[in-house]
Amino acid sequence: MKFGCHAVMFAGNLLTDMEGTIKAIKSTGFRGIECGNRFIPLDQQPRLLSLLEAEGLELAAMMYGYVNWEADPKTGWDGLRKQAEFTGKYFPNKRLNVSFIPDEQVDCRKMAEVFNEAANICNFYGVSLNYHNHLSEFANRGKFIYTLLDTAPSLNFAYDLGWVCRAGFDPLKLLEDTGKRCTYVHLRDPKTERAEAFTLEAMKALPLFPDFGTGETDLQSQIDYLKNHFGPDDWAVVEHEGGEPDVQRYIRAKEVINRLCTIH
Repeated sequence: MKFGCHAVMFAGNLLTDMEGTIKAIKSTGFRGIECGNRFIPLDQQPRLLSLLEAEGLELAAMMYGYVNWEADPKTGWDGLRKQAEFTGKYFPNKRLNVSFIPDEQVDCRKMAEVFNEAANICNFYGVSLNYHNHLSEFANRGKFIYTLLDTAPSLNFAYDLGWVCRAGFDPLKLLEDTGKRCTYVHLRDPKTERAEAFTLEAMKALPLFPDFGTGETDLQSQIDYLKNHFGPDDWAVVEHEGGEPDVQRYIRAKEVINRLCTIH
């Protein structure tokens, strides 16, 4: 298993000072990064890959946005095809992550069909499309996420274990239920607060996640599970979203990872 960090903490710095940001990330000790095409559009991705390679880092995955999955997903699928083709040719890890915020009226089966078709587009180029969750997927005892699992066989998963915990679900059971269709996770460290509802408003009302290693999550059990079930090319990515874009936050997070990996 490889450990990475999410570049969302650095946001626009990746475009305004891409080289300096990549050098700072190198100092964390993580093996690679995840970033999104809202920060690094397709025409900037060759430079990103070159700078990462020069520092001995990998692009673990790209978060692909700009698709209205529910209303009219096919308007964004030309862009998805272009990103998937580029990813299949040039990315060291052939992964694209996607996300969606379902509401209470969502047609779960319809959305499963949409994501399955999108996954088939990516599969054509040798790319894994991975669904990345937040909070609202776990309403009604996780109906949305389990509908994807049951009826979108081409789709894989990149679970955010922090949001799984905040939804009151057991992340290890979800990983067990998903099996080999999840080879990529986000690691966070929430406190014990739980969302009062599964809406976007409830999600926004929660405080920012504490820095990794300063919350109240049983991180040891998560790391132990991943060590036993993830392969050498699978990824666990620490995400600090919001707060100061201070590389020391990820340096401290990597120290926590190193300590957890030496126990047991």
